[in-house]
Amino acid sequence: MLEAVGFPVTVNPEARLSAIARRRGWHVEHWAKAEGGSHRPLPLGPFDVKRPKAVMGR
Repeated sequence: MLEAVGFPVTVNPEARLSAIARRRGWHVEHWAKAEGGSHRPLPLGPFDVKRPKAVMGR
């Protein structure tokens, strides 16, 4: 899916995705976890909020 965008960027990738990103020349970002930040990822958009939990893999 990342290849479909114009400028693929991986953020905090696991080892396998990091290796793929390096091979394909993708930019890799390493972001530090915010102190006291939420442990639950925020929805990407309204479509994410309305999806049933089973579809979202939770």
